[in-house]
Amino acid sequence: MEVISINSEQEMLDFSSRIAKKSSRKDVYFLNGDLGVGKTFFARGFIKELCGEDTIVRSPSFPILQTYKSKDGVELFHYDFYRLGSPEEIYNLDIEHALSEAIVLVEWSSVAEELLSDLFLEDTNLIRLDIKLGEDGISRSILMS
Repeated sequence: MEVISINSEQEMLDFSSRIAKKSSRKDVYFLNGDLGVGKTFFARGFIKELCGEDTIVRSPSFPILQTYKSKDGVELFHYDFYRLGSPEEIYNLDIEHALSEAIVLVEWSSVAEELLSDLFLEDTNLIRLDIKLGEDGISRSILMS
């Protein structure tokens, strides 16, 4: 388990870029944390690293899923489970195909945790983002396992 302190938007982009560079087909990343902690910001940096800086990255909050192609042709599935009506809805979102062929980012994976434990492999990357208030202002901590 690794804990990283993030003190600026640039540090978050640098971190997400480093993680993206190490990713490959069938890698799964669960992004969890409170509202506004930076999950989508992390995902945006991750996706731009893989797909190109000019890629338009939209939050999947309302459509629940956005898909992309990396510069190497690998599919990338970006899910946001915050608005799921029920955990079972993940089966309507092409999740099984994504797991077998793509890189997968899931914001708010905790919403469907029980179902996800049956679907995802043990090498899933768990990324927990938290806000810390200190004397120097707001920073974020990332717990990665």
